[in-house]
Amino acid sequence: RRAGDVALNTINTMSVPAMASVPIVDLSASPEEIAAAIRDACTTHGFFCVANYGGVPSEVVDGMFNASKSFFTLPVEKKRTVLQDANNRGWTPLGEETLDPKRQTTGDTKEGYYIGREVEKGSAEDGLPLRGPNNWPDEQALGVTFRQPMTEYYDAVCGLARRIMPAFAAALELEAGFFDDKFSHPTALLRPLRYSAAASSPSEG
Repeated sequence: RRAGDVALNTINTMSVPAMASVPIVDLSASPEEIAAAIRDACTTHGFFCVANYGGVPSEVVDGMFNASKSFFTLPVEKKRTVLQDANNRGWTPLGEETLDPKRQTTGDTKEGYYIGREVEKGSAEDGLPLRGPNNWPDEQALGVTFRQPMTEYYDAVCGLARRIMPAFAAALELEAGFFDDKFSHPTALLRPLRYSAAASSPSEG
């Protein structure tokens, strides 16, 4: 058995003909198996899912989804109070973005909300590209609970990403702490999305 057989499995994606399988890296495997699985997934597929990772409780995931649903169901005029700002934080309306402008005749049929690492206003980072305070909704005025569940989820998945960094380093045959100082102030973004019920037709733009 080659290294990585235990850690690397696949999910069949029958509904996506162009994609035979999605690799799964099992984080309960040995460090050597995890590194081998990540190397294999990244060199053959370019991406992967993780399993048995811990640290992201289901209630935190549910809280994030419930908060996003509550926000997205608000009237448009209320959502416009937190439009995306210069730091790429806040709400993006339906149709505002276009993934493939060369082929699309209309904007993407989705709305979203950009949330990043909280950077205190007036700090040394404030004002740098894509750095600054998050653009949170006024929960009392809008009648939603948003900041806490989003922050809890963001912190949990960022913590997971940090735990995986040593495995990425091992997959590249680098020292385990190689990435530590590269991600001390990450610009990682969380972006809940809601797609409209309109069916898209890529061939027609």
